Amino acid sequence: MNRRRFAGAALMLMAGSGVLAQESEPWMYKPSENALERMTVVQAKSAIENASEVWLARKRVYVQISVRDDHVEFKPRDLSYPTVHLHYKDLSRIELVRDTALLHGYYGVLLDDTDVLWMYDGSSEGERHKRTVILADAFYVLKNYPVVVQRQEESFQRTVQWFREQNPRPEFPEDARRFRVQAESAVRDKRFGDAAQRYAEALKVAPWWPEGHFNRALVLAEANHHGEAIREMKRYLMLVPEAPNARAAQDKIYEWEDKAGRGR
Repeated sequence: MNRRRFAGAALMLMAGSGVLAQESEPWMYKPSENALERMTVVQAKSAIENASEVWLARKRVYVQISVRDDHVEFKPRDLSYPTVHLHYKDLSRIELVRDTALLHGYYGVLLDDTDVLWMYDGSSEGERHKRTVILADAFYVLKNYPVVVQRQEESFQRTVQWFREQNPRPEFPEDARRFRVQAESAVRDKRFGDAAQRYAEALKVAPWWPEGHFNRALVLAEANHHGEAIREMKRYLMLVPEAPNARAAQDKIYEWEDKAGRGR
């Protein structure tokens, strides 16, 4: 059976009782709040964008995925089908499902009562399971993005208050320096997604580091994550509102707001 016919068969089985297993199955997985600690928003977007060989049950087609600040776009490879826009806030159920009837170990992410995003790549069953769990976590993180942002902002406000009370400024930790050097190397290689992640690791160690927020904002914008870039640049200005480049930084925020609003 070729891949497309197999995918169609899996879809028909989903409508019956063969796909959704019982809660006691060892592979069964539903994301929880722990995912919010394990995965950043940028990592979640990257995990979804990099998913390959995925089949959207609603349209019965293979799709390419584009991640936006408030929704994901599923663009069918068959151009006769329209692009599907699915907003994170509308994801009512996020859990792992398995094609148990055909016994091939194919997994998918149930996004609501009808939509399943099946993963049909050529990796082993164990690897497919692991990658689909990551995909489920990614959708969960983006659905709960407002909660993530609120928690981060509350924590950052405390960081800003502490930083402004320090005289002299705190010494930059060696652990953070290691990630900064790796981030700068990634920027030189134009690996902007990797650079953003390395800066994020440095900022976990030293969340008060102004230049880290500034530089991470720039690489996020290069990677077209304008919503995240805006947040990072605002944090930079909160830490050093009198910085010589404060005017240019604020203008960048205005520029990115326009691009984010136009889905770019």
